[in-house]
Amino acid sequence: MSIPTTDSAAIKQIINGLTEGGCRIESVFDGEEYYPVGTRAEAVRYITNITSAYLNVRLPDESHGYILFVPGNDPEEVAVNWTESLHPFIDPVVNPWLE
Repeated sequence: MSIPTTDSAAIKQIINGLTEGGCRIESVFDGEEYYPVGTRAEAVRYITNITSAYLNVRLPDESHGYILFVPGNDPEEVAVNWTESLHPFIDPVVNPWLE
């Protein structure tokens, strides 16, 4: 996987890592309102059009997790926080960016 050069590319890579790991994207929260999403492209569109967004995810074991995205940061820093349960899905994506 290549190092992303844009924040939208980084967001796409992270979402792909989640869905390839069996997670389901459920909604995007902009701090005021939840937006249900049905596709990865829809999630990226919501996230990149607001200042910061929480991506809500259902894991394969049916538990929930979230990622806080801040578009406008450097691509390797666009995901600024996520729940512990998502580390197995996100770390393999983002760790190579930081090496």
